[in-house]
Amino acid sequence: MRQRVLVLFVGGVLLAWGAYSFTQLPIEAYPDVMNTQVIVITQWPGHAAEEMEKQVTIPIEISLYAVPHVTSLRSRSLFGLSAIYLTFDDTVDDYFAREQVNENMSGATLPNGLQPGMQPMESAAGEVMRYIVTGNVPLKKLKEIQDWTLNREMLSVPGVVDTAIFGGTTKEYQIQMDRRKLANYGVTVAQVETAINNSNANGGGNYIARGSENYVIRGIGLLKDAKDIGNVIVAEQKGVPVLVKDVAIVRTWYLPRLGKIGIKIGNNGPDVDDVAMSTLVMRRYDNAGQVLDGIHKKIKQLNSEILPKGIKVIPFIDRTDLIHVTTHTVLHNLLEGVVLVILVLFLFLGNVRAAVIVAITIPFALLWAFSWMNIIHVPANLISLGAIDFGVIVNGSVILVENIFRHLDMRRRDQSVTATILAAAREVETELFFTTLIIIAAYLPLFTMQSVEQKIFSPMAYTIGIALVGSLIMALLIVPALCFITMRGRLNAREPGWLILLTNCYRRILAVALHNPWVTLAAGASVCAMAAFILPLLGTEFLPHLDEGNLYLRGSLPQTISFQESSHIVAKIRGIISTFQPVDLVQSQIGRPDDAEDVTGYDNSEYLVNLKPYDQWKGYANKDALIKAMDDRLKQIPGITFNFSQNIEDNVEEAITGVKGELALKIFGDDLVVLQQKAQEIQAVMSKIPGIVDLSIFNEIGEPQVQIEVDRAKCARYGLNTSDVQDAVQTQIGGQEFTTLLDGEKRFGVRIGLRPDLASDINKIREVQLDTPDGYRIPLSMVTNIHDTRGAISPSNSACAIATSAVRWRPRSRL
Repeated sequence: MRQRVLVLFVGGVLLAWGAYSFTQLPIEAYPDVMNTQVIVITQWPGHAAEEMEKQVTIPIEISLYAVPHVTSLRSRSLFGLSAIYLTFDDTVDDYFAREQVNENMSGATLPNGLQPGMQPMESAAGEVMRYIVTGNVPLKKLKEIQDWTLNREMLSVPGVVDTAIFGGTTKEYQIQMDRRKLANYGVTVAQVETAINNSNANGGGNYIARGSENYVIRGIGLLKDAKDIGNVIVAEQKGVPVLVKDVAIVRTWYLPRLGKIGIKIGNNGPDVDDVAMSTLVMRRYDNAGQVLDGIHKKIKQLNSEILPKGIKVIPFIDRTDLIHVTTHTVLHNLLEGVVLVILVLFLFLGNVRAAVIVAITIPFALLWAFSWMNIIHVPANLISLGAIDFGVIVNGSVILVENIFRHLDMRRRDQSVTATILAAAREVETELFFTTLIIIAAYLPLFTMQSVEQKIFSPMAYTIGIALVGSLIMALLIVPALCFITMRGRLNAREPGWLILLTNCYRRILAVALHNPWVTLAAGASVCAMAAFILPLLGTEFLPHLDEGNLYLRGSLPQTISFQESSHIVAKIRGIISTFQPVDLVQSQIGRPDDAEDVTGYDNSEYLVNLKPYDQWKGYANKDALIKAMDDRLKQIPGITFNFSQNIEDNVEEAITGVKGELALKIFGDDLVVLQQKAQEIQAVMSKIPGIVDLSIFNEIGEPQVQIEVDRAKCARYGLNTSDVQDAVQTQIGGQEFTTLLDGEKRFGVRIGLRPDLASDINKIREVQLDTPDGYRIPLSMVTNIHDTRGAISPSNSACAIATSAVRWRPRSRL
């Protein structure tokens, strides 16, 4: 009280510090509930899931068993792709985990040329923006700009850790061999490959001294374009050179498609079936608001200064909107809380000055909490901020102000204001301190939680605990000083008439209750029994649902579907979804991006549906009604099952369960056929449970394959090894990238293979020619057994001999 000016000055500084901290504090629209996780991705194009499992996934898994503090290890093997997920316990730092994984996986014995890689350090809720590249150039050129310009520029933005490029065609150079011309010129495929490799190099000749200067010697021989490739000499016949273009067609083409993106704008807007898109993901623990500010500046710079004329970057998903909604909700709740506290205190105390003093406790306590949360790196989210009880926050200030108010009204003339306020404060300070301490202690169990529960509730416990400490500081130090300044005049501590009437009613009811104790206890017990009966009927959920303003649909197509057929069906579904009035934009995708960050195939289709603001909806009362209408319409498409969720929510659920769905049941065993049968039986049982929707199973078997089994005895007759046959299969049928063409800083693969019409069906595959050591050519069918069969996509779960099958579903009315 003697240094009240200093106290108020320090209080003002703390408020300013808290306001600044609020601008720096990461605000998560959705809590990051994942423990530290490392994902190891390995691509081996052209190889079946069984080969990926045996030769890639299992060796890497074995090498990773020695990594410490791993709580879960699971994997998935697909056509040309292996993905291994390692989840660590709560105590493990991301950088330590990545270092341990990197050290251990180097010991895996893998096929030549394979190099496993780790996904960037990101979280499941780290997606901050999606954008497309548009312009009056071919899609292949837009994809080239995406790969070699935008990727580098976006990664230069502080906080951006990954640019998941999806859609469009990736440029490469293809050499389509003509087997008849090869035979006519007596040239083999291996000769063509060797000639191109030998012709694609620069040499260094050290340097020479010329006068007072050194000249560096360079031998320039790198190939520049398709014309250069075509002019490479392969052989010579009677003094006439045989060039690549004499035995093959060299063209600029694109890599085999792994996925595709389409966009439909509005109900009647343009529909683009194939676009180049990128998803920007921020580094884990970074401030999303600051990262987005940097991205917005970069996009403005790209569109105005860097990109060619007519090429634009157009964002269509921006986390900024969700952050603004979250921030607005926090500020709205703060303002409403302050206004309500002032009104209630004014009604009960009848003094505006006392009400305002108590109301100041709310922003002070919150800003105090923001300051310390920023220091200890605890992010804010709607769960933690929404759990703050303003009544608890102002509890101490209300008691103290009311007591000071009463003492000042009863103050004797010879008693100073300072002494009166000090006496009033001393009277209740012990009770205030221990009351606050008891409330904080009630939240201590939240600090003992682990894993996902800790990620959800510990920010809330920190927020409330620190805010209560701030409210105690406000009550014991700042409130008395404010009371001294604002309550120096005459005060009227008489209770309002309506409050006196309410108090009298309470006294009469209390007298009746005390006169009939058993009746009172029976009534209380009845209420408790009713609550115990109703509680199980309320339902529970793992995570609270945040309305993101969108829908995210997953459509499971037949597992055997081709890229072309999947594209056709997805375009049709995209058009159906866009006809619903609340839909603002539909972005569809099939397959996976080139970097394989989304581990899936052509049978998986996904649809991000941006919705209009609710005040613009017509014909649908809420999101559940819209989902039901969409589901009823989409069910008319045979052979496809759909699952509804939201964008961020879907990513988080998949990261936690390892299954693309909100809820999942996993079955473990060593026989995929049996697992598939059990999954179907479980599906049949669960389909009868009321409230379950979007019920489906993951088919892990049934992938169609053309198997080419090498007959070693027949190979021996012609002097061939198994590797000779496999090289022919990889090169002439699938096409194999064997060198790289440099164009400035850009790098494009060069692939060699047969013309597509020579490998369009199994009979044409039988005709693929093999070169024997004696100089003869024989068809592939003479040394192999070629037949159709069904294969498997074999996921593992922490043990190489264990496979899984899964059933997924969603409870009704949860979005």
